[in-house]
Amino acid sequence: MDNNPALEPFTVSEAPPTQAARWKAWIERLQAYLEALDIRDECKRPLVLHLGGADIHKISKSVIEAAPHTYTTLNDAISAHFKPYANPDYELFLLCQVHQKTEESVDVFYACLKELASICTLPDEEDEVRTQFIQGCTSSMLHEHTLQEPNMRMKDILTFGCSQELSKARAATMEQATPVQVKTEPVNAVVTRSPKNKDMQRGARQRDRQCRWCGCSLPHPWGCPAHGKICSACGKINHFAKVTLQNQPVPALIDTGASINLMAAEVYHSLPTRLQLRPTSVLVYAFGNAQPLQIMGTFTVEVGHEGTDSPQKYICLKKGLVSC
Repeated sequence: MDNNPALEPFTVSEAPPTQAARWKAWIERLQAYLEALDIRDECKRPLVLHLGGADIHKISKSVIEAAPHTYTTLNDAISAHFKPYANPDYELFLLCQVHQKTEESVDVFYACLKELASICTLPDEEDEVRTQFIQGCTSSMLHEHTLQEPNMRMKDILTFGCSQELSKARAATMEQATPVQVKTEPVNAVVTRSPKNKDMQRGARQRDRQCRWCGCSLPHPWGCPAHGKICSACGKINHFAKVTLQNQPVPALIDTGASINLMAAEVYHSLPTRLQLRPTSVLVYAFGNAQPLQIMGTFTVEVGHEGTDSPQKYICLKKGLVSC
């Protein structure tokens, strides 16, 4: 028997208001211990006095008369001695002070509440444990769930709490996992003809053509610049007159009231002799536009119109206007 583990001695001075509940829990553990060792009835009473410790031994002398007594009468006498110390209100207060710790799981928290409730003389132990479990747990999701389902049994609440706790732990593990690096190998691309390629070829052919109305290359990015204009030679609309630059006919909008002469970059590049461009500080604005046009430079060239030649200074624009 000495090789078997024994109960801790019962301490009377520890938490006097809970003595009755603690004695009830201690004697139940002792009963299980005696049954496990198959102790005979006549040996149980001495074991209570021995394992109970010095405090129980003193109490037994005051509550038991000199007449012989059994294990049952000794247990009843000591329980009656502690009964006045029972205080359900104080025991409930102690239960309500228990809250789930930061690293404590919900099932461990529930086990702590059950252990404390087992040594208390509560009128409805399971209901008090359920209430404190809901109020004392740290899971806001469990709080919301029990408020939505006020009639949930303690078993269902505990199952939900464990499931939610396990899902949260698994999700955290997945988020912290290192992504798997997938090795990729280069592959050869297969190029096929498409309608887009045909459209690009068609556009290149159109750029080699000239517009019969303005003389510029096709296609026009913003429509034909001669549209709505009046020819200075014949007075008709929708086409330009022609002038000669370096003995080459060039479409031009002749405006005798203009203060400067402008030439588009495409006209400049079509001249047989490339003239040297010089920088200029002149700013040119289109009608109604606050941003100046982009200028390539300025040059002077002999201009002929209706048999008259004269040197004219031109400003060459990068894009956007026809020569005038």
